[in-house]
Amino acid sequence: MKNIFILDNNGETFDRYTIINELDGEMIGASDNPFHPLGFGQHCGNVADNYWNVAYGYSWRNGCNKRLLNKRIRFAIDNFKADCSNVGKPIEWEQLPNDVKQFAKQSFDLTPTI
Repeated sequence: MKNIFILDNNGETFDRYTIINELDGEMIGASDNPFHPLGFGQHCGNVADNYWNVAYGYSWRNGCNKRLLNKRIRFAIDNFKADCSNVGKPIEWEQLPNDVKQFAKQSFDLTPTI
C-alpha cells in the first residue's frame, strides 16, 4: 500500500509489526491478531513528534505552515527509516496478515469513501 512503511521484528516481541503512515507520521503497533482480546493493536505516537519534541518541545508544530510541517514530518520519517534496524525489517503490505491490514486501514482511515 502506498505511503505506508511496515517493519516486522519476526515475533521477537508481542507487538511484532510497526506500521507508519508516511503522510503524517502516525505510527501503530500490532500483533498477528490485533482484534483478539489477547492481541495487541495500538497507536504508538507520531514519528515526527518523537523526533522534533526533543529539539523544540511540544509546540514544534506552532508557527509551521503546511509546507514546512510536511518537510519536518518527511525529515523525521526518513531519519527513522535510516536507523530502524532495532525495530524490525521492512516488509511489503502483501506480507501482513489480513487482520493487521484491516487494523492499519481502520487506524489510518484508509478505507475508500463512496
